Amino acid sequence: MNEKQSIVLTIFDRSYSLTIPAENEEIYRNASKRINEMIERLRHQFPQKDEQDWLRLACLQFEINELSLDKELQKDELGDSIQKEVEELDEFIKINQ
Repeated sequence: MNEKQSIVLTIFDRSYSLTIPAENEEIYRNASKRINEMIERLRHQFPQKDEQDWLRLACLQFEINELSLDKELQKDELGDSIQKEVEELDEFIKINQ
């Protein structure tokens, strides 16, 4: 199942040949598409900037999104943990009444 596949992705007018796990092809292609879309939006938002600035701003935006998702995931995990504790306390109270 660990079959490898060679693909070519174009990011910001440059092609990259990669060998990836075959089952991850769609993820890589979607990532490439999202990067290109982000850079295109930044080009229109900041026409006075250069290519390196757009790439850096895209990296910053993707990292902000990732950190925000991590924070939400941690909240969800904490919420699940608290909910489990509340349920256990409720059960304990019912048993000991």
